[in-house]
Amino acid sequence: MMNRTRGLNRVLKWTILTLLVGLLAGCGSTIPAIEPALLQQKISLLVMTGPGYPEQADKSLTQTLLSWRSKQGITFERWKNVDALGEEQRAAIRSKAYDYVVVVGSQLAGQVVQEANAAPDKRWVLLDDSLRGEGAAFALPGNVSHRVVSSDLLVTLWDDWVAEQQAAGRVLEWVTTAEYPIPSSWAPSEEAEYVSFADAEGWFPALRSQVARHRPSYLVVYAPLDDAALQQLQSLKVPMINMAAASVQIRWDAVYGTLLGDMLGGGWKAGVKPYGESELSASRTNDEKL
Repeated sequence: MMNRTRGLNRVLKWTILTLLVGLLAGCGSTIPAIEPALLQQKISLLVMTGPGYPEQADKSLTQTLLSWRSKQGITFERWKNVDALGEEQRAAIRSKAYDYVVVVGSQLAGQVVQEANAAPDKRWVLLDDSLRGEGAAFALPGNVSHRVVSSDLLVTLWDDWVAEQQAAGRVLEWVTTAEYPIPSSWAPSEEAEYVSFADAEGWFPALRSQVARHRPSYLVVYAPLDDAALQQLQSLKVPMINMAAASVQIRWDAVYGTLLGDMLGGGWKAGVKPYGESELSASRTNDEKL
């Protein structure tokens, strides 16, 4: 009787063991395998935005970063309303193991270049939001990617208008600065006397004399000028077209999508890179005056 009981116990144990093994094997088959590429991705970001960053864009950026964290395992730290990099911020950047430091806006361009030299172990991404790509003239270290608005944008926006004026024989008096030369197709070298540089000494009295002599149909402002200079131009009582007041809207969702692809796919590159057509929209703010 005892031997029979022992035999039954052994059979029962093997039966239970077989069932457990089968159950575990079945459970194991339902657990998704973690992709090796995901295990290797340990990307950490510091993201800085300036005081003028739009509220709606700010909300979108927050949602984007949270999505990156949940889907790609990307960690991030966010600094808002940064208008300057003080010693505390610089020390924090150098002491933490960020893979990328992303700076949105143009006001920090010079400081980014300086700090990138001091933190060569990090890749910097400067997302310029200005019409002219302010700071694009900086000599960039090898660890900075500078996204800018193309310098050809104003030509694209205004070329048809300029061509129309030229075809109609209208006289254009150009005002710019040495930093922003007028495109040769708009003001050939033989028309140099129709171009005034607002950063030259005595520029306004000379312009006033030219306006009296040329009697232009329009004063055309090509470079960004301060309010005082614009008020001086308005005093000449000539219709004025301020090309530098063109409006640019960065499509941040598209820009961040490009950045994510570059980080995950190894496509990040240093240097200046203009935004693509899908990443911005632009308009001439003076259209109603034409």
